[in-house]
Amino acid sequence: MTPQLARLRGTRPWRAWKRYGDARGNILAAGVSFFAFFSVFPAVALAFTVFGFVLRSHPELLSSIAEQLNQYLPGFVKDAQHPAGVIEMQAPGASALTLAGVISFVTLVLAGLGWMGAVRDAIRAVFGLQGSGGSLVTNKLRDLGVLSALGLGIALSAVLTGVAGTAAGWIAERIGMPGQGWVLTLAGLAVSIPVDTGLILLLLRVLSGVSVSWRELLGGALVGGVGLSILKLSAAVLLPRLTANPLFASFAVVVGLLIWLNLIARLTLVSAAWAANDIDEIRG
Repeated sequence: MTPQLARLRGTRPWRAWKRYGDARGNILAAGVSFFAFFSVFPAVALAFTVFGFVLRSHPELLSSIAEQLNQYLPGFVKDAQHPAGVIEMQAPGASALTLAGVISFVTLVLAGLGWMGAVRDAIRAVFGLQGSGGSLVTNKLRDLGVLSALGLGIALSAVLTGVAGTAAGWIAERIGMPGQGWVLTLAGLAVSIPVDTGLILLLLRVLSGVSVSWRELLGGALVGGVGLSILKLSAAVLLPRLTANPLFASFAVVVGLLIWLNLIARLTLVSAAWAANDIDEIRG
């Protein structure tokens, strides 16, 4: 082994990737993305029903949430920028709220709990832990809590991103730099990285049930948060090219969504591997 290769194998990214591979991370990520794919449709349908009813008099907030969802689920929501989207956000009537809300909620609970359970088991496997880390009841309650927190996190990110974008645009005009797209991009990153890091940290600490401090997981969560923000930026550039052909647009969105969910699952598990290595170093 050459000295250069030895140094490379000693770096944190290499060791995190090795731990991910040793835990069969690709297989675990495939299982997580499978559950996630079937959770997306009822979850988004329920979110649209609730947000559409609560925010029916604030269409600008509905648009912001739709845009934010299209960052986490590229091209999934139909709007002016994504005409090939699968679901369209609109304010429902009272009957739609009752019928669609109940059906979507039941489906979401069944599918979402399976998704959260798969994520929890995968993260614990990367940490080298056996079992689910709690009783059936406590695990399901934890799964529900984390699933709800993820939805609220995305909604919060939508509001903060809108505020940051407006503030950045106002500042850019005042300093004589109107219409600079990179200013809005930086403002979006300033919001998305902390929010995404918080969501990854929530999965690593709360959902997994590992008995470690928040601080010990922060490095891995930050890797995941930055990586997720970069993935969202990349998707915003690549998606319009994939859906340029209207004949294959809807098909491309669905297939792209499955690939996207797999990438997020892999990123989450690599973040877990990074955090697990950090903990091993701290505790000797």
